[in-house]
Amino acid sequence: MARSKVDTKALNEANNNDETMNDATAATYAMDYATIRFGELINLFGGTEWQTENVARGFVSQAEYLIGNKQRQISKYDMEVRIAEDNKERGMAMSQTAIEKAANLLESCNIELTDLELYYESAKKAYSATVGKKYEPLKKRTTPNKTHRTAAQRLADQQAEQARVDADVKKNGK
Repeated sequence: MARSKVDTKALNEANNNDETMNDATAATYAMDYATIRFGELINLFGGTEWQTENVARGFVSQAEYLIGNKQRQISKYDMEVRIAEDNKERGMAMSQTAIEKAANLLESCNIELTDLELYYESAKKAYSATVGKKYEPLKKRTTPNKTHRTAAQRLADQQAEQARVDADVKKNGK
């Protein structure tokens, strides 16, 4: 199988064969490489126009979901760093260790978020290339799903039914 220049550059970068490549260049090559691969997967599994769009949407939706989770993790670790710093100011034991641990986790999450943002951008480019239109998230449901009721709603229904039965018994004397 013949490899494109993008494939070769990405493989060389992955194998550390190109020491002069900076982070921005590596990110560009990674995005191009990922976009090509996403396009191949979308075309491979998208047998119909509808299926193609849904496979492409799946990649973008997954990236959105993962980015949201990673942002929540970053907020959590950022808060842990702040709390540990406050604890250090109060003279609590092991505060410096807690700061370092949370800071390391925060740094790792920020790196992972950057990777996920590349994933997201690549998936959106592949969506546009294969589907032929710009990606737009699906609209949120405006009406609740009637088959899924919350526990509070079910409890209210049961209480209303019990009140109706009690009133019927009182009225009919049974």
